[in-house]
Amino acid sequence: MGGITVFQVHLGFSYAASSFMRDALVILSVGRSPQRRTLLKTVLHSRHEHSKLNMIVLILLLLIQPPAPATVSGRVELGQARIQQSGVRGQSRYARGRSTDAVKASVPVVVWIEGSAPQTASLGAPPVLNQKDTQFEPRMIVVVAGQTVRILNSDPIYHNVFSLSDVKRFNVGRRPAGEHVDVRFDKPGEVSVFCDIHSSMNATIRVLPNTAVHWTVLDGAGTFRLPAVPAGRYTIHVAAPGYTELRQSVTLTAGQRLELDAFVLEP
Repeated sequence: MGGITVFQVHLGFSYAASSFMRDALVILSVGRSPQRRTLLKTVLHSRHEHSKLNMIVLILLLLIQPPAPATVSGRVELGQARIQQSGVRGQSRYARGRSTDAVKASVPVVVWIEGSAPQTASLGAPPVLNQKDTQFEPRMIVVVAGQTVRILNSDPIYHNVFSLSDVKRFNVGRRPAGEHVDVRFDKPGEVSVFCDIHSSMNATIRVLPNTAVHWTVLDGAGTFRLPAVPAGRYTIHVAAPGYTELRQSVTLTAGQRLELDAFVLEP
């Protein structure tokens, strides 16, 4: 009796077949993990009388392995910084000036990897751009196009948050302590945010396209790591306020650990 015939005969035992297929679905659902290894051992040592079907399911599970994701890492360096606040509405809050290590360390850098297919994962709760101690916290927020940012005043004084950026123009008006306004961002790009009452306050909202797979924010120059990237073709983007954005195309294979050359951002 050939292998296919044995498989068909065992499928005739409905209880055994349904039991093992249920085990198979549970094992596949937990992916490559300690839980999966535990379930495999449980099925292997089970005392069901139809052991041949047991072995067939095990073999299929071992053959159907999800591809291991890739990891991308690298370093970002900053050139001559634009460090002087312009203090002029609508203009960049950076102007050309001398470069210092302290200034470079304070410039937020966003690194993201972008594919070709829109991502369908839930965006979750809106991130909060807080006003506290007459500062924005955090100074950089990253969102995906279509996402909302909650602008909250946690100071005991009035603030008036606004932006004149082409990507998104808005003005939440004068807001007292405890009030918030939700602002939706639909267009990818950089949004410079200010307070109309306190000119020293500034922040950046970086809106990514919905094809962005992973991203990270650096507090100035430093190293980055983008884990769990599926195999495929992508573009790496590196951007910081006051600097020219850099891009690099990459092709990743399953399980690859790609170390990129340094990205040097210039004004």
